[in-house]
Amino acid sequence: MPGACDGAGTYTNTWTVTDACANVSAVYTQVITLTDTQAPTWTTVAGALNTSVSYSDAAALTAAQALFPVATDNCDADA
Repeated sequence: MPGACDGAGTYTNTWTVTDACANVSAVYTQVITLTDTQAPTWTTVAGALNTSVSYSDAAALTAAQALFPVATDNCDADA
């Protein structure tokens, strides 16, 4: 099940207007539905994490495995 963006959902505004003779209009309603349809995108360039390490260099292998790509999203700051 997809998660929810902060602020996503339905917002409802309602208004009435009153004239100088105290006559009140019917309620006017506005419904705003805020959705996120934009997929996250990678900011790390494809291939940027590729590396070659010596078979006997355990520290280099550990360092290479600790790398991870970074993405950005309009809804999720830690995408």
